[in-house]
Amino acid sequence: MLRSTINLEEGIDISRFSGLILYLKRKGEGHKPKKSSILTREHVDAFLTLAGDKEHLLNKVILIFGVTGATRRHELVSLKTTCVEDYETHFLVKLVETKPKL
Repeated sequence: MLRSTINLEEGIDISRFSGLILYLKRKGEGHKPKKSSILTREHVDAFLTLAGDKEHLLNKVILIFGVTGATRRHELVSLKTTCVEDYETHFLVKLVETKPKL
C-alpha cells in the first residue's frame, strides 16, 4: 500500500530501491493494523438522546444527515441555508454537489 501511495502521490516508483523495500519490510514486522470502532445504532440513539442540544446540536445534525442521508463530507460542507426548505412538518434538504454512483 505504501508503494502505491508513493507512486500515486509523488510519482516515484520505489520498486527500484531494493534496500528501501527490505528496510520497510523489517520495520513493518509484527505490526498489527488498528481496527476501527463501529458506530452502532445504540451509540447513535444514546448520543442523540443524552447529549445536550446547547453544546452538541451541530454534531447531532451532522450525524443525522451523514447517517440517514448517506452524505459525503464534501456534500455536508457545501450545504447552505438556501439548500433547506421548511415545510412545517418536515425539512427538505437539497444536496447541490453530489457524486453519483458509477
